[in-house]
Amino acid sequence: MWPRIYLEDLRIVCHYLGKLLLVVALAMCLPMIVGLVAQDYAISINYLIGIAITVASAIILCLVKVSPSILRRKQAVIITAIAWFACSLFAAIPLFLSGHFDSFFDSYFEAVSGFTTTGFTMLRDIEHLSMADNVWRFILQYIGGQGVLVIALSFGAFAKGGGSASLYDAEGRHDHVLPDIKQTASFIWRFSIVVVAIGSVILTVVLLIKGMHVPDAIFNGVCMTIGTYDTGGFCTTSLGILYYHCWPLEFITMFIMVLGAINFSLYNRMRRGHVTEFFKNIEVRTFAIWILIVTVFLMIVVCLGSQMNDIDTLLRKMLFTVISATTNTGFQVITANQLTNVVGSGVFFMIAISMTIGGMSESTSGGIKMLRLGIVFKTVAMRIKQVLAPESANMVASYTSTSGGRRIVSQEVASTALVIVFLYFASYIIGAVIGLACGYDAVSAIFESISATSNAGFTSGVVGAGMPFVLKVTYLLQMILGRLEFITVLALIVSIIVTIAPRRKHKRDHRREFKREQKRSKKVGDNG
Repeated sequence: MWPRIYLEDLRIVCHYLGKLLLVVALAMCLPMIVGLVAQDYAISINYLIGIAITVASAIILCLVKVSPSILRRKQAVIITAIAWFACSLFAAIPLFLSGHFDSFFDSYFEAVSGFTTTGFTMLRDIEHLSMADNVWRFILQYIGGQGVLVIALSFGAFAKGGGSASLYDAEGRHDHVLPDIKQTASFIWRFSIVVVAIGSVILTVVLLIKGMHVPDAIFNGVCMTIGTYDTGGFCTTSLGILYYHCWPLEFITMFIMVLGAINFSLYNRMRRGHVTEFFKNIEVRTFAIWILIVTVFLMIVVCLGSQMNDIDTLLRKMLFTVISATTNTGFQVITANQLTNVVGSGVFFMIAISMTIGGMSESTSGGIKMLRLGIVFKTVAMRIKQVLAPESANMVASYTSTSGGRRIVSQEVASTALVIVFLYFASYIIGAVIGLACGYDAVSAIFESISATSNAGFTSGVVGAGMPFVLKVTYLLQMILGRLEFITVLALIVSIIVTIAPRRKHKRDHRREFKREQKRSKKVGDNG
């Protein structure tokens, strides 16, 4: 029996969505202050309007259910699925009021791209965007990189809810860094602040040495660090990282991209002294092997094509491109024209494959994830061994998990990984077909679809304010589906369909089911 959404569920969902919107309104205060400091009062008023609308909406939603009961898993999934759409909607208000977007939907697309750390932009002229608006874009990427609900859990927005673990899991995170969910969220948030602070100082010094003025160096250093660590890919210029023409900056950003793509649980294990476990971990090994193989392959392909003769530049550009694509950051040291017309289809294809894989689980990166890739490879290897081994042999595949112990690749683990892989590829195909229907060539349509679903932000020139509206909607949905790894949003869609479907029979059974859920929730709450 499929679970339905009841009125009481909606009231609880509204209450917690209201709390999430209060967090968004609080975040808007920073760009408003930046506007005041920069004496750009018109921009500050835009954020004041955004704060007012968001707070008013949040209060109304919270009043729908003043004292919510224990948060159940079904409600947590609904909240998570709706939150990414709703938070982006309100975050788009000050962006639209800035006047730099052709429509409200374009500003909404920008906000979704920020929250999902994709890096696609609808801006035509980033250079003329105010400092406050740029700060807001990077705040969105910072919040989205850690997770909208992770930030809310850190602030205690769900302190009374018993479904905090379900909220955390529904955002595509399954390994709890610490036993307590609130402690886990706080650790992720605090660790990210430290990395961003250190990275900002280093990049600022590099930009100062390069000759940039102090205010610009600080601003660009902070923004570049956030966009890099959160594998988001937003930049303060239309040229992106190519604007700086600085190879030390590229090497440092490569290192920060890798930091953002590493499982948060591994950082906690190393903090506790388990350093050797880092190098034994299945995701770390898969990530390192993948980067090495793809970089060498791209260098060979480019050398055979005679597009670049400088080996040092070739190695640097190819390594940067592979890391940027694999971590789903989306920074490009190769222009869209070079990507489509110069480096060749082999490079284009391998970049697309790297984007599909993504970084590690429980990180700021998107994509299928290295853990699932490693599990699939081990499952295939185990099947081959079973074919070659005697019938009496019992073949088992195992791997070193983030907890440091060995885990068996069970049938359930393997099937779950394959289901997620299937959903990603299904999304790639659907997005590519829509791109083809809009008149784009097959290579570009496939590339952009992969980039949107994997939250990579690489573009061959298709994404922009002038692309068809249906394609904007497609990529927007792909960004959120990929960020939440499909299941959460699909669960919401199924619940809505089941709820609005006509009840031909078993009405009493559904009422009994709801009463049982209420009793179960009350029992969980009594047990603490």
